[in-house]
Amino acid sequence: MENIKNETLEEVLYERIEFLQKKVFGQTWPTRNIDFSIQEYCKLLGVEVKELLQETNYRAHKQLHSLDIPAIRQEIADIYIFTMAVSMTVFDDYHDLINEVDKKTQKNEVRDDWIINQ
Repeated sequence: MENIKNETLEEVLYERIEFLQKKVFGQTWPTRNIDFSIQEYCKLLGVEVKELLQETNYRAHKQLHSLDIPAIRQEIADIYIFTMAVSMTVFDDYHDLINEVDKKTQKNEVRDDWIINQ
């Protein structure tokens, strides 16, 4: 009988992103040099965030233009992909990442240095 995994879409995407990163960087990715990998992904994220910002009307001295929502969605998707890829350099798997996000959001809900929590 087949072993059927009941994976969420997020888990499938995580595995697909991991597969693509190994295709690009080789099967030893990301263990070759984790520090270097993190640095590279931070650079790539910076580029994608800049591209997203450029899709907005962030320049106050320029004439306003209509937003290209499909382009904005693509840039957000790129940011998500690189965020998942960098997470793979330090988290064991998707569930490890989600557990950390859960802990962080719980912490944020009670932070006393946030005005929304006062």
